[in-house]
Amino acid sequence: MQITALVETVNAELGAAWQLEKRLPGGLNTGAYLVAQPNGDRAVLKWRTDDPERLLAAGPIVAAARARGWPTPAWLAVGTAPSGEAWVLQQFVAGAPATCLDGRVAHLMVETFDSQAGLGDLAGSGWSDWAWGVVFEDWHRLRAKVSDSFPRGREVVAAVDAIAASCPPEPLGGADLVHRNFNISNAVLAGDRLWMIDVETVGGGTRAYDVAEALIVSTARHTATEAGGQTLWSYADTIDERAFAVCAASITLSFADAVIRHGRLSEPPDMVPDLLELLAKLRGGP
Repeated sequence: MQITALVETVNAELGAAWQLEKRLPGGLNTGAYLVAQPNGDRAVLKWRTDDPERLLAAGPIVAAARARGWPTPAWLAVGTAPSGEAWVLQQFVAGAPATCLDGRVAHLMVETFDSQAGLGDLAGSGWSDWAWGVVFEDWHRLRAKVSDSFPRGREVVAAVDAIAASCPPEPLGGADLVHRNFNISNAVLAGDRLWMIDVETVGGGTRAYDVAEALIVSTARHTATEAGGQTLWSYADTIDERAFAVCAASITLSFADAVIRHGRLSEPPDMVPDLLELLAKLRGGP
């Protein structure tokens, strides 16, 4: 669906007069757009063509999590376009994208992880189930995709297999809230607060998933300072070791698969050595 048509759909649904200002930076999928009302109010408009039910289901979770202290912008309205896409109009946070996982950003991330603890009752254990299934039952056959198409993919899969062999295959916990795409690309700094954005896939599980995601993405992209990396690794030492290892293995395969799907295969040669080093730290299991 074209963004201009989507703005018209939203205005018709809400009786509003939003006008398109610009596409916001980032986003490998549909992207996000800044819209404004004649009175100067601003918001962010996004939509989802694949699995629209997930976006619609996220609305109540976001509202409940915000009420319990999770730092993410409010969802102002959610709806479905005639063509089937689900859309969301979100609060616009006037801040700056986090571009480096330094000590300050890492400290704010740790505060966010803590705010997610115990909120799994809002959403179930879906992302823990996913991580377990990818590592122990090869859901979506990610191993074959990574082995066949990702540079040094067989080594990456072997490192994941080593973790699977070292970790007991009991289910992972589901006590926490999980962003599921937790990294600096989805974080906005506003004053002394870090706002997590792109939360359409929010669910329940173990927050070890988000800790592992932040470390894996910053490792692959070389975006963490020494202080930032140490802060996150120190936090990882305080959470369940097995859950962290399994989540890290799962996310590595998902991350590699995303690189393949988005045609960014020029990047992995610079990523793989550090990813393999990270996974090697976890081979011993709990």
